[in-house]
Amino acid sequence: MSAFTFDPMFVNFDPTGAGSIRSFRLRNEGSKSIAVRVQILTRESLEDGSERNDPVPEGSFLVFPSRFIIEAGASRTLKVQWRGGDPGEKELSFRIVAEQVPVALEERQGSGITFLFKFIGSLYIRSPKAVKADVRVVTAKGIESSGTRGIELRLRNEGGIHAILADFKMALPTSSGNSAELPESALSVVEGNNILAASERVFFIPYENAEVGVSYDARIDFKPES
Repeated sequence: MSAFTFDPMFVNFDPTGAGSIRSFRLRNEGSKSIAVRVQILTRESLEDGSERNDPVPEGSFLVFPSRFIIEAGASRTLKVQWRGGDPGEKELSFRIVAEQVPVALEERQGSGITFLFKFIGSLYIRSPKAVKADVRVVTAKGIESSGTRGIELRLRNEGGIHAILADFKMALPTSSGNSAELPESALSVVEGNNILAASERVFFIPYENAEVGVSYDARIDFKPES
């Protein structure tokens, strides 16, 4: 069986200069030669956490090489250069996709079933002008979903840099005027999620004391990682 590794999976690019060129290393861990194709895609985050990805505009990146063969046990270095200019206050987010592709080479070697591998990494083009992440609560409403009460939490990143929500905490006001902090087990659906610059995400947080139809003044706290 063929397999390959791809590293790194997360890279920040400068808009110009030496930092606008980054290197990736691919290694064939299998016993047969493989063909690999590399492409860059746009990255638009939808509120449910899914993404919309399309081919990048021509000329925005230079990928060399974009298609190649890696012999068994061998490594290749891939160079990627950003050519799209300075994005200003808001970083740009992209996906880099390295995938094994079926070719006649496999057929000549007499292989049967071919297991194809794919790696999807993150690329960010960040200017020194980029504004720091600023994740805020848009709404927090009590709802019932599939028979479970909880909070529908909508968050928006008003800043110019993506934010990974680490050590996420949320508190809701109570009828006594105090605040109730939700347990980590309920907040696990939010923990570690990535909110891209100028993007919104919606989460359903189980909470048995939620009142359906009520809007809450939710307070959040986390350690932004980028």
